[in-house]
Amino acid sequence: MSLKKVSHNFFSSFLERENGVPKFYESISYADLDKEIYRDEKPYKDETSSPALLEVTYVPNYLKTTLKKDTNFKTVKHQLVKGYAIDLTHIEEVDSYVKLKFKKNAKNIRRSIKRLETSFPIKYHLYHGNITKEEYDRLFDSLLTMIKKRFKQRNETSKQLAQWNETLNATYGLIKQNRASIFVIYNANEPIEISVNYHRDKIFYSAISSFDIDYFKFGLGHVEIYKQLIWCFENDYHYFDMGWGDLEYKNRWCNKTYLFEQFLLYEKKSLIGKLVSSITNTKVRTKNYLISKNVHLHVKNLKKTVRRYLNASQEPISFSFHDLSNETILPKKAVNLQNTKNTFIRRMVYDFLYTNLEHVDDIKVYQNFNSDREYYILGKKVSKICKVDFKK
Repeated sequence: MSLKKVSHNFFSSFLERENGVPKFYESISYADLDKEIYRDEKPYKDETSSPALLEVTYVPNYLKTTLKKDTNFKTVKHQLVKGYAIDLTHIEEVDSYVKLKFKKNAKNIRRSIKRLETSFPIKYHLYHGNITKEEYDRLFDSLLTMIKKRFKQRNETSKQLAQWNETLNATYGLIKQNRASIFVIYNANEPIEISVNYHRDKIFYSAISSFDIDYFKFGLGHVEIYKQLIWCFENDYHYFDMGWGDLEYKNRWCNKTYLFEQFLLYEKKSLIGKLVSSITNTKVRTKNYLISKNVHLHVKNLKKTVRRYLNASQEPISFSFHDLSNETILPKKAVNLQNTKNTFIRRMVYDFLYTNLEHVDDIKVYQNFNSDREYYILGKKVSKICKVDFKK
């Protein structure tokens, strides 16, 4: 037996891989439902040269796992982090759930959808079972661009980028097998919000999502969850899982929090396995103690502050709208919103559309010929002058 430790990320493997269940499991079922999801009665064959320790991380405790009888493992269990989900088995219909969770703010989600559809030719599509490779590649390219822009805006680094090629190569086949899906909000033919999801039995896992930050005002993240919940409800799903990460939107949407657990497995008669387990056990307890004291949040905030300082630039950060009359329009030049150099102008214009219920096809945008800080937005019903402020 070697001193080697073999680790399995259960959550990722179980949901995101075609044959991702570790071979030492006989069955997986829902902990609170009388339903089995997975069964493998083949004898366990150790294909890892007898490691001293098997470490299984991120097992959601709403699932019950059973080891094969011939594994002869000693098991040590730890709690890791909190997970967030929407339990759909207790929801009668989506709109009533939104009202229950958001109360008076439920109207904000309906308003976002109405204003989005008023301002743009919006289409919603969930690819599940069928998508062309060309469109699949285009959507993943768009999603990658969105993630990079969004995290640059937040002065953070996305952990999802480290495994991007692996995710790209694996997900297409899973969509064809109904084991994954891509939800898209299109403005005409342009994807402006994309969510990559994985499916296992009646679990819908929203794994990777992002949106075009030019549409920030429209709350596309909430629109995405709302539309996908409707799909899940119509297709009799039990859980809409949002994984780990203590983020505000998860707390607002979820009605079920659960724990991710970690299991350390070693042969009962193995002294080496017991030793490696003891060392790992100490590390896990220390890490959990630091998390309980929010040390990880302090480190994250410190890194974010440093990145914000190092990435300071002269990019515009805010703008304000003012009333405009024909008499106040100075010499001007037309602005092409499709020009990639005009990203910030698009954000400004889309905020105008949201506020004034105008359609993008009914407006014209001009820049003050003598100033790069002043723009005119002329709509069908409303016209405004927009003044831009820059970082100092």
